[in-house]
Amino acid sequence: MKKTILFIAAGLIATGANAQSKQAFKNLPWAKTDAKAEGTEAVYMPGVQTMHYGKATIAQIGSTETWGGSLAGWIPAASSGTVSPKWVNAGTNPNYFPDLASASAGDGWVIFDFNDNTGTAPVDATLTSPSSFSFTGHAHVGVTISEWHNRFQDSVYIDIATGPSGPWTSYAIYQNNTLRPNDETDNPFNTLVNISATAGNQGTVYIRFHLKGDYQGYGWAFDDLKFFDLDPVDVRLQRSAHTYKTGNYEEYPLGVIPMQFMTEVHPFTFVDNYGYNAQTNLSVNSSITTTPAGGPTYNQNKTLANLAVSGFDSAINYTSNPFSPDLNTPYRYTNVFTQGSATDTAEFSVTDTTWLQARPSFTAHGYYLNKSAAPAFSYEYCTIFNVPYGKSDTLTSMNLSLYNGSGQTVAIQIYTYDDAGGIFQPVASATKTLIGSDVSNTSITWSSNFFPADASNNSPILTGGTNDSFGQNYYVVVKTINATQDVVLWTADAPAFPATEYFGGQALQDTSDNSDTYTFGNGTIFGFTTVPCVKLNFGVPQTNLAIQNVANKVKVFEAYPNPANNNINIPFMANAKGNVTVSITNSLGQVIKSQTLNGVQAGVQTTATLPTSDLASGTYFFTVESNGNRSSGRFTIKH
Repeated sequence: MKKTILFIAAGLIATGANAQSKQAFKNLPWAKTDAKAEGTEAVYMPGVQTMHYGKATIAQIGSTETWGGSLAGWIPAASSGTVSPKWVNAGTNPNYFPDLASASAGDGWVIFDFNDNTGTAPVDATLTSPSSFSFTGHAHVGVTISEWHNRFQDSVYIDIATGPSGPWTSYAIYQNNTLRPNDETDNPFNTLVNISATAGNQGTVYIRFHLKGDYQGYGWAFDDLKFFDLDPVDVRLQRSAHTYKTGNYEEYPLGVIPMQFMTEVHPFTFVDNYGYNAQTNLSVNSSITTTPAGGPTYNQNKTLANLAVSGFDSAINYTSNPFSPDLNTPYRYTNVFTQGSATDTAEFSVTDTTWLQARPSFTAHGYYLNKSAAPAFSYEYCTIFNVPYGKSDTLTSMNLSLYNGSGQTVAIQIYTYDDAGGIFQPVASATKTLIGSDVSNTSITWSSNFFPADASNNSPILTGGTNDSFGQNYYVVVKTINATQDVVLWTADAPAFPATEYFGGQALQDTSDNSDTYTFGNGTIFGFTTVPCVKLNFGVPQTNLAIQNVANKVKVFEAYPNPANNNINIPFMANAKGNVTVSITNSLGQVIKSQTLNGVQAGVQTTATLPTSDLASGTYFFTVESNGNRSSGRFTIKH
């Protein structure tokens, strides 16, 4: 019997705190056959739904917590198909879904669960209140629920009527219905919907939860239904984020990034209006400072002329006025309403050698793994790193943050996508058997280094490619090799930069086939807000790596420019007597200088010296080739 290896699931978000979670999803689907290809280029999608309130004195009108253990008279129905909402009691994890983390989850919650229903799509399912609510004397009414929604091509609504059979007025739940396909909300996500137009000052009001969808395999869970008096002013900043530019048109999320990949930072935030009055001339101040303490290095103001009632995602962005970091240090991006005290922050860090993705994050793509001669069988989800056009550096090692798996063999694999051939091409792979120090079930720690190598046992160079519009995507996949137990990745703050939340993703693998060779197909690609938490390390001279012990490997040592003579000294040790060629390439991989040394002795440290006075400041790469074996490294020139 095949055994399943489970990688981590999405972490829960704690508002205003650095949440930690190693939640594992059980009963994940082997195949979502209805999923449609979303393409291979990552598209930026802010992932954090943390909201910061404006001045608010919301008073609760009433609530209905009558779902304790049953539907309590609420009426399920299906306008089309045969799928009806299914009640899930506390402690019962529905197939393919996490338990809803609502405040009153102990007595159960409601879920529209496609997977546990035998009906066919499309689905038009409702759940209607058995009795009415009175809002007499309340002109401005809001309804709130605690929810989780996994979306494909479905939409969810709260319907309101003044009679038990309608007519119904539908109020879209904006944050749910604007999720990308295969994306999901936080668990829980607390949403607020303004229903005043239908419910305000009405003595008899019925509420109906409504889901429309075309495919099975997705769902919507909710709990903690409450009604509120809305405030006249309730404007919120949320999902502040920042991207770095990778090409003429492409933006990618920014967590921790090496300076050599840094281009320019584009900060932005979103403003939502949950109050019952429209707002005019709402001013937002945006600043970027170094942390933990430091003065503003970037400061801008923008004004929203008009913000309508229930106006969502009014963007404040500075793409026309970017920020260019010049220090290897953490930065904090802060947005503040100039009329009040509401704030929202996001953080990123610029380093010399470390690259990490972080939330807010784009919707990561899942890879549909299948053997070329066999039907679809499992999924892999990846972390995407995009190297900007004109940038490059030597990848020297990689890390994972693991909850368990000691004694198991884990591989980190990196691919690029070949548009012409329609396949994923391997770039590098590193495999190690985990030891005790690689894992921790009490605190977050990085595993010891995985050392990658290309086909020639070189440290691979990740470049920005030849397309100045996009840069180059690198897709990093984590898998096990002949594992005999579960391996779980942490989904929480990264130790290298604990002020920012880093998250992992989940993947299913079959131990009977894990060591096989797979082809990567993009016929079915689906996205998640969470991906494997992988750290890439750059620029350490290759001689320091354990992989240098490979037989017949030419060794290189740290290269350094000579500022007095305007040249670069490249020390190396040949593996056999003969001629050695030393070349320098730019960030596009073009050879710009080359030198051949004849009759070099084996096992003797030798130095090649090449002129650099005519090279512009920047990062360059060198290759030493001896008897068909090559080693590479990098150096930086600053005139």
